[in-house]
Amino acid sequence: MNNITIPDFRNPALADGRLQSIADALEHTYQIAMVVEASSHCDLACNFCAAHSDKVPEKIFNIAGPVSKTKKHMDRETFTHLLRLLASQRPLKMLFFHGNGEPLLNPKLHELVAQAKASGIAEAITVVTNGTLLDA
Repeated sequence: MNNITIPDFRNPALADGRLQSIADALEHTYQIAMVVEASSHCDLACNFCAAHSDKVPEKIFNIAGPVSKTKKHMDRETFTHLLRLLASQRPLKMLFFHGNGEPLLNPKLHELVAQAKASGIAEAITVVTNGTLLDA
């Protein structure tokens, strides 16, 4: 059964545990979270978003190297490769499906989430959405 939970980030009783988790990760140099961009497509055109702003050049540079604002969906093969790379690490505290696009636009998102869940790569999996594609 699928459970959707809303994290209680404002609960002070949980803050100490989150802070300790971050401190441990920094002290022992391991990763606790990852953002996966399931789609660089978006159904909105917010002018503050790097994917849509004309103030951000077509080719931008980030840690991984040259990146363009080309619109694509992450495919299952790429995600499988990512999971293989993460398999030798301790499980992440959180895996986010998020980024410069709307993850719900990726028609394979449900497969990627199921694959992540089955892999045990993260304690929690979160999809960050603008909500325009949600209904009752």
